[in-house]
Amino acid sequence: MIRFACICLLSVLVSACASMPNGSHSSDGITEALFRDNVDRYWLAYADNVGRQGAEAQKRELAELQTHKGDIRSSIKIALIYGMPNSALRDPAKAAPMINELLARNLHIAPRTLLSLLRDHLAERERLLTRADGLQQKLNELREIDNTMIKRDRSK
Repeated sequence: MIRFACICLLSVLVSACASMPNGSHSSDGITEALFRDNVDRYWLAYADNVGRQGAEAQKRELAELQTHKGDIRSSIKIALIYGMPNSALRDPAKAAPMINELLARNLHIAPRTLLSLLRDHLAERERLLTRADGLQQKLNELREIDNTMIKRDRSK
């Protein structure tokens, strides 16, 4: 009975691998598509996990990652910790140069895409903050004009 179940499972796995895009198999029998899917899931899961951790857990993770200077995976994780909007250690000033440096390297598509999206998010956020500062300055100027007009009317 167990042998029959194993054979059925094996046949399902073989047929699933054969139907994968490109159908190319590596020497150990794992398809390239399955590998890509696992890499994609790994980076998405890590990015999701960054925001779910508390500040102390993120500090411990960051300290551990910083001991592996030069390791590309650690560098990507550090950039995610500093760049993700839901990170307690969010620091766009540190994240942006790291992300740009990483994107200049030949990365796998999953982390490259994630970092590109994060870079674009940080740039858009900076643009919006600059615009908000400009609008706040205009509002302050209008308030000053309004106060000046009120004072002028009272003095008449």
